[in-house]
Amino acid sequence: PPLSPAWHVYDDWNALMAHALQARAATVMFAISENDQVDELARRLYRLRRERGNAMKLVVRESAPSLRYVDERVLIDCGANLVVPADTPLPRFLTQLDALQGQKWPGPLPTDPDGLINARHPPDVGGIVSPARFRQLARELIGRRIGAAENVVLALDPVPGLRPEHALRECRIRRRGDLACVYKGEVWAFLFACRTDGIQRALANMFRLPWRAISAGSRRLPAHPSAAS
Repeated sequence: PPLSPAWHVYDDWNALMAHALQARAATVMFAISENDQVDELARRLYRLRRERGNAMKLVVRESAPSLRYVDERVLIDCGANLVVPADTPLPRFLTQLDALQGQKWPGPLPTDPDGLINARHPPDVGGIVSPARFRQLARELIGRRIGAAENVVLALDPVPGLRPEHALRECRIRRRGDLACVYKGEVWAFLFACRTDGIQRALANMFRLPWRAISAGSRRLPAHPSAAS
């Protein structure tokens, strides 16, 4: 619902854009729920910032956990003032919005956003795969870095009494490029473009249940995982 009578809620991004392109210092908020929406949203933010100037406040609000660090970075580089995670409490969110008022986006905009957008693209695969497929993809991607983010392979040891196949059923992988498989009694996870300080959050988003209720512990695997077919 609208936060106050001064706010207007639109049915989709097209309706929002039509009004935002007539404003200059308004606060414009986009909701995002899927990782596949990042490219389109980055281009919309870029257009608004280029055409309406630095006084407009552009806010991205996750309605479901779906953004990596590199996704947030490209949205900010394309003009967003603020990216708000899905688990942010409403009072905290409102405080962040208040703090934006009167601010100007520092810029500068890139000449062309496509370079930034394409650099963050994960492989067009994700979800639960076979150990052989996991090994193939991990070896292709493990050394790739995007800014402060890197690709990470983890082995999760299920809690006593829980079979790894059952633990794997709790996976809810939303982001392209993230993978999971069962190998030698463990759940192996591949996290695409993840900051070291974001691993715990990524695991929390990967499982329907709290991941510490599923796993007795985790360890980071070396750069060349040796999972067999």
